[in-house]
Amino acid sequence: VLQSQSTSRAWSHSSSYARPPGELYFGGARLIGMHPLGPIFPGLALDITAIGCGESLDLGFVACRKRVPDLWDLADVVPGELERLLSRQRAEAS
Repeated sequence: VLQSQSTSRAWSHSSSYARPPGELYFGGARLIGMHPLGPIFPGLALDITAIGCGESLDLGFVACRKRVPDLWDLADVVPGELERLLSRQRAEAS
């Protein structure tokens, strides 16, 4: 529905980055999380960027307030949906 209202060529963008092997350090301190930020460009309504850090998966959400007014609703359901995905993967692996 939102895509049909868009006049730009790119409605959404997503990117992911592989987790670097081993632990990461910055200024002698071990990194325990990252705050990914994807590209911002005119006409983009939504960007979701994912990056692994240690044993965690960190997600960043950037959106146009007018075109994606319920961004927090989207972000709030992601942890549960990721858990469902992992549960299914574990079930298929066993």
